[in-house]
Amino acid sequence: MQGLFALVVLLVLLAKFVLPGLRTVEPVAFFERFGQYPLVISHADDSGIGLYPGNSMLFLEEMTKLGVDVLEMDVQLTEDGYIVLMHDETVDRTTEGSGEISQMTLAQLRQLNVGYNWSKDGQSYPYRASPLQIPTIEQVFTEFRGWPMIIEIKPSSPELGRRLCETVSTYLKEKEVMVSTRHQHVMDAFRKDCPRVATGATENEVRRFVYASLARLPELLEPEYRALHIPMRSGNIELVNRRTLRHANKLGLQTHVWTVNQEPEMRSLVELGTEGIMTDRPDLLLQVLDR
Repeated sequence: MQGLFALVVLLVLLAKFVLPGLRTVEPVAFFERFGQYPLVISHADDSGIGLYPGNSMLFLEEMTKLGVDVLEMDVQLTEDGYIVLMHDETVDRTTEGSGEISQMTLAQLRQLNVGYNWSKDGQSYPYRASPLQIPTIEQVFTEFRGWPMIIEIKPSSPELGRRLCETVSTYLKEKEVMVSTRHQHVMDAFRKDCPRVATGATENEVRRFVYASLARLPELLEPEYRALHIPMRSGNIELVNRRTLRHANKLGLQTHVWTVNQEPEMRSLVELGTEGIMTDRPDLLLQVLDR
């Protein structure tokens, strides 16, 4: 046990002192607009678990009508340089087409129905008769001015991060957007290009936080991120508990837990005091919160 503890401390120290680059503290302007917690974050599910096909304009419109706090979405980059909303790197699963988005133009994508395979029961497909177009991030920023958003960069593409930074700046969304990705090199490049935009922790950063929390040495970290986007558990490891929330708060971080769709888990997280819950069922979470 002592050896494991020493290893954890060593890993945390390495994360703090060996990683290159100067640490910069990001602004918390993204959170200044919120007066009540936990945040209701509408997860962009496109598999039929959610209320509407995620990453579509219809989904975003209905979520704003429902009264969620934050809109969550995923982005990809087309061959001709447009940022579009889509979870997968291909169109095969959600549309009637096939192919990699990075090898397709926006004009080609416009011909596809992003709600084509969406079904609640696996038998009826309501959006085949009412097609949904794949939206661009420019459309989203134009239509939903003032709305807080969490945007996840899905592919391992620093170029997508660079273009997203430019678009965020053009539409003056620096205080309304939080960007996340699992890819450390993509996040490093984005933070360098867009230091005023808040970001979530990458997989590597979450791992270092967990090590530091287990060692009860959160003060050894100097996070560049402003929120932990994490599941309740990873394998046998409980990621969200009073200790980790306390350590996150000590570092000035928020904890946004995904993807929570059952009432008992929602109530448990509310009781723990987590700052955000990402869910495919924001209608249920709003009921739990009596909003």
